[in-house]
Amino acid sequence: MLDKSLHDNQEAVDNLFDYVKDIHGRMLYFRPVIYNNQAHPITPEIKSWISQASQRTGVPYWINENKTQPRQYTRCHQMYHFPVFCAEGYIYVCCDNKGNPAFSIGRWDQGDFRDLWLSPRHNDIYQKTNVSLCRPCRPNATNNDIQSILSNPKTIEQLYL
Repeated sequence: MLDKSLHDNQEAVDNLFDYVKDIHGRMLYFRPVIYNNQAHPITPEIKSWISQASQRTGVPYWINENKTQPRQYTRCHQMYHFPVFCAEGYIYVCCDNKGNPAFSIGRWDQGDFRDLWLSPRHNDIYQKTNVSLCRPCRPNATNNDIQSILSNPKTIEQLYL
C-alpha cells in the first residue's frame, strides 16, 4: 500500500492528465523544480505515474530534463545563438537575464542590431559571465553539446543528426 503522501501525488498526476484530456489540451510539459538555484530531477516514480496517466488518457507529455544535466562548460556558448529581443527595445544575450542591463548589448529599435551582434560588448559579456553562478537554464543541454564539439571537433556531426 502506498504512503498517503505518495498516493496524493499520484492522484494529482492522474487529475492533471484527466483535466488536460477534458479541455482537449494537446500535451503536458513537465520540468524540474528549481529551488535555491538547484534543479531537482523528476524522480523515476513520478515519471512512471506520468507515463501511466498518459497511456490511460491518451494525452502526450514531455519531461524536460535539460536543467538537471551537469554543466560541462565554463562559458555560455548559447550567448551567440539566442538573442533575446525585448519589448522595451533592448537585446539581451541571456534568456534568463533579460531585463538585466549587464546582459544587454544595446537597442534593437535604434539602428541595425547586426552592428551590435558579435561586438566587443557582446564578447565582453561572454568572457565575464561566470556560469558557475548561474541558475540551471534552458540552454544547458545545448551548451553541453557545443562544449563537447569544441573539446572534440570531430563530433560536430552529432549536433545535426
